[in-house]
Amino acid sequence: MTFSLSLRCPIPITNCRAFCKKFYKSIGFLLFFFSFSATSATEMQISNIQQAAQDYIINTVPQPQGGTLEAKVSELDRRIFATDCPEPLFATSSSTNPSASNITVQVECKIDKWKIYVPVRLIRTGPQVTVTEPLSRGQIISKHNVSITMVDLHRYRRQGFSTIDAVLGAKTKKISTLGRL
Repeated sequence: MTFSLSLRCPIPITNCRAFCKKFYKSIGFLLFFFSFSATSATEMQISNIQQAAQDYIINTVPQPQGGTLEAKVSELDRRIFATDCPEPLFATSSSTNPSASNITVQVECKIDKWKIYVPVRLIRTGPQVTVTEPLSRGQIISKHNVSITMVDLHRYRRQGFSTIDAVLGAKTKKISTLGRL
């Protein structure tokens, strides 16, 4: 009686090859995926880009008379390519229209040859006459019914009044609610 000793693997060879193929593909994918995060911008670089866009808007867009101008820079994707620029960042925009609510600013580093477009939201507030208590149609406006408050000019569609004297003694044409006129 003879016995043959054969070393048999509990897993067929085709399954082993399939496993190795999937394993190597996943390693390649992970290396490719993490190579992008290695070349992405740092928090400080993104902060400098956002600050350059905000400073450009504040310095070039005219402020409303008697009001304020606030520029809110959008969050930037952390995966963008940016370097520490050896010279100050250069910002430009094709539009500095003060009535626009959003302006896109191009921030670039000329030495390292990269540029990024940064969306900036403008919030312009100005003094406007508003109602302090509800007024019915045909009611005469008195000094006790109105006050001057700072209003977001982009959300306020009509011309509006900036002095109380302009509306005193006038009759309302429609029902006015709090904060409007």
